[in-house]
Amino acid sequence: MKRRRSSRGAPAVPSKADRQARLETVRSSLPSKADQQARLQAVRASLPSADTRQSRLDAVRDRQARSKEQLQARIAKRSPDKREPEKKRRRWLWAVLALLLLLFLLRDCSCAEEPEPVPEGTAPLVAAGDLGELPFIGPPVPPPPPVKRRDRPDYDAPTPEPLPWVAAFRMQVSARGPRLAECFVGSDRPGRLKWSTSVDPGDGRVSEHALEPMLLTRELTRDERSCVVGVLSDPPYRFAEAVRQSTPSRVGLVIEF
Repeated sequence: MKRRRSSRGAPAVPSKADRQARLETVRSSLPSKADQQARLQAVRASLPSADTRQSRLDAVRDRQARSKEQLQARIAKRSPDKREPEKKRRRWLWAVLALLLLLFLLRDCSCAEEPEPVPEGTAPLVAAGDLGELPFIGPPVPPPPPVKRRDRPDYDAPTPEPLPWVAAFRMQVSARGPRLAECFVGSDRPGRLKWSTSVDPGDGRVSEHALEPMLLTRELTRDERSCVVGVLSDPPYRFAEAVRQSTPSRVGLVIEF
């Protein structure tokens, strides 16, 4: 049976007769009730009966019971072989302990160390109940007199002379103030830093920098720290010829920004 199509080419809705024909075709393809009943009877007939299932269950239970009895028999045969050496070991241990205890009780006490002889010139020890006439030793020796206090002399340590190049170093650090201010552009409030470094007067180079914020100064960022160290390190500082022979020293300065 052909379907009707609309003028636009879309499939038309099947009619009621078409739907009824399709339903009858599906019903005819399904097995009938008698066929379903026959199949159910065939399946039930293929299943074992209640007596058969019970006999199989009894056989399984008997087999499990026999297996359990055989396992217990094997365990009973092996257990004496394992426990016998343990019992012998315990008997030997008790025998050794008893022998050691007997030797400890019957040992000869004559092997104890003899008391050391009392040296001549010392009074022998006398028991508390046998106090009699004791030899006169003499009056007790008086303790030595206390040592008199002595006043210590005053020691005036000479004040170390300041490094000859520190003043020139501070002036050159102050001259780098404008360059240091560029490292803190955009900072909302001023602050103070303690700068500790090792100065070599020979070539004017500084190393081992340590920047510590003071009071309420915030911590420096990585960029600010690298900028400050770069300004304070380059170029090297200049000192007089007489000062260049000094040894390197560590100096600390306070920098405000």
